[in-house]
Amino acid sequence: MKFDGKRNQVNTLDKLDSFAFEDAPVKVGSSSAAAKISDVLRGTVSWNPGSTPSGNAKSQTMTITGAALGDVVKVSFDKALGATAVLTAEVSTANTVRAVLVNLGSTINPGAGTLTFLVLKSS
Repeated sequence: MKFDGKRNQVNTLDKLDSFAFEDAPVKVGSSSAAAKISDVLRGTVSWNPGSTPSGNAKSQTMTITGAALGDVVKVSFDKALGATAVLTAEVSTANTVRAVLVNLGSTINPGAGTLTFLVLKSS
């Protein structure tokens, strides 16, 4: 999907190449309860969670300036975690995000990789 810089959809068959918040905030949804996203913060950090037995958790924090409690945080890891692992993220304190990996199945050891965080700022 492409946009012409003013949030007007140009072609629904192409992927989104880029998006700028020139006229922030952007509304997501059509009702009065629609989310208003004013900015997206991004950060990456190297991480090796090591061997994680069933029922255990590992975590990793990083500084993302501007992240605030209540912001929506998405996280991804560039290594396969398996079907029984859950990876979540939160703003743990101002300017700090935390990823938490919880293993619910047999021991996993995904190896070293990169965590990518996206923080959605709302207005």
